[in-house]
Amino acid sequence: MRVFIGLFLLFIFSNAFAEGCGCPMPKKLTKEQCAYYSVIALGTVQSVGLCEGETQKAVIEIDELYKGRTNRTSEIIMDCSETCPIQLASGERWLFFLEKNNAQELVLHTCTYSRKKMPEEIQQFDDEVFGMTFSETKNFLRNTFDVNAYYQNDLKPRSYEKVSGKQAVVFIAIGLVAMLIGYFTFARKKKNTP
Repeated sequence: MRVFIGLFLLFIFSNAFAEGCGCPMPKKLTKEQCAYYSVIALGTVQSVGLCEGETQKAVIEIDELYKGRTNRTSEIIMDCSETCPIQLASGERWLFFLEKNNAQELVLHTCTYSRKKMPEEIQQFDDEVFGMTFSETKNFLRNTFDVNAYYQNDLKPRSYEKVSGKQAVVFIAIGLVAMLIGYFTFARKKKNTP
């Protein structure tokens, strides 16, 4: 009886402190679901950096671009602080579903439709979760989007350029000078008004 109670308590306390991947069950991939992502592409991982702080960078070579605008060779950022970060390795082929952050950098999150190409003889757990194999997902994207179109003949999303630190200082200085000129101009007019 003591063994049973001990095992029961061990099970309860081990589950209480266990931390797992908390991704919600994904919906079936549709064109509407694809709208949440800035860039969707099939690519090969060229290099993967180490975690620096809370981020890790990787360089990918894009073979087929389904949605979005990006360079053929792009740098992506992953969050090392996520519970179950995605593990990339050089040479792997992936379907990437990427978002852009405020700095317009491509970000790969854990809870997306992104998936690694595995050999055909190995059935992926993802096949059951997403309801499609890697090949079926790739064919869906090919049939839904113009491959490598870069948004030709389509509405283009707003694109923002990253401003360097020197440019930001110049813009702030120009803004302050304009405000001071306006302030002194209106202050002088106010004094001269009877």
